[in-house]
Amino acid sequence: ISIMRNPAPNEVTSNGTEHEDVYQYLDDLRDSGVTNMFGADPYVQREFDLERKEARSLVTAWMQSF
Repeated sequence: ISIMRNPAPNEVTSNGTEHEDVYQYLDDLRDSGVTNMFGADPYVQREFDLERKEARSLVTAWMQSF
């Protein structure tokens, strides 16, 4: 079993996007009411061109910050 650690806001994704940018996107997505945040993974995956696992890790880290 592979356990991914939660990414810190000052780190970058595999494609160079700063995690802080993803977290801001998630804040905006939540405020928009477009989706339940448990369904945010595909939005992050598409918006930032990430693998599903990495998008899920970022969404999880963002959720745990509350």
